[in-house]
Amino acid sequence: MAIPSTTWRITANTMGAQPIAQLESAAKHNVGQRVTAHDYAYGEIEAVYLPGVASVAAGDVVVFDEASGATVRAVSGKRGPLAVALADVVAGQYGWFAVLGSVPVNIGSNLPSVGPAYLSTTAGEITGLAAEGEKIDGATVVAVPSAGFATVRLTRPSANGNDGNAFEDRG
Repeated sequence: MAIPSTTWRITANTMGAQPIAQLESAAKHNVGQRVTAHDYAYGEIEAVYLPGVASVAAGDVVVFDEASGATVRAVSGKRGPLAVALADVVAGQYGWFAVLGSVPVNIGSNLPSVGPAYLSTTAGEITGLAAEGEKIDGATVVAVPSAGFATVRLTRPSANGNDGNAFEDRG
């Protein structure tokens, strides 16, 4: 499934910045560097520069190590800071991943409703189905615009093993 059309443009003054949708086999920036970018449909985001991992597609959620920058596709049971791929950043390539703002996120066939997001049993996807210890802190589904993708508002999301707050889940 193709990610909804986006045209992210880096808005920070970063000379020679690798464009958001472009991939490189050699790092063009320091791993962990952050920039702001804008898309006319989704607005402004903050993105972090990371190495890819096998099978990552645009819209996939990854867990990353803030010290080394290593990434792995997020799946139930994983813990740590999360980011969303803004391109198909596979193993051996470097690219940008969103950590702040609204972006399209892969939901596969697990159509969540508007509200909290949870790690899925399918790598790289989120779900709206509440599962013990799988709530994503800092990620809220704000719209389900097309089959396979939901618009998710990110606020430096993290998988901390939380179940969710009963007050928060009531909207």
